[in-house]
Amino acid sequence: MRLHRLHIQGNGFSIPSVILTPEKFHGSVLVIHGYGGCKEEILGLVMPIAEENLTVCVIDQRGHGESKFSLDDKVL
Repeated sequence: MRLHRLHIQGNGFSIPSVILTPEKFHGSVLVIHGYGGCKEEILGLVMPIAEENLTVCVIDQRGHGESKFSLDDKVL
């Protein structure tokens, strides 16, 4: 299983993420932490998902963890 950190680049923004990729995978899952959390705190919860041969991407929401964006009226 490969675990790597990545900043997903968009048009003027970057989303901090951790991606778990099994050797053989048959699908992908995006997992987002709860309010006040961060991507690292749910890695233990997503490991069993990755062990089912699914690639898992965990991101930091706006205003959380490594995210550079604040929780403001632009969140939507």
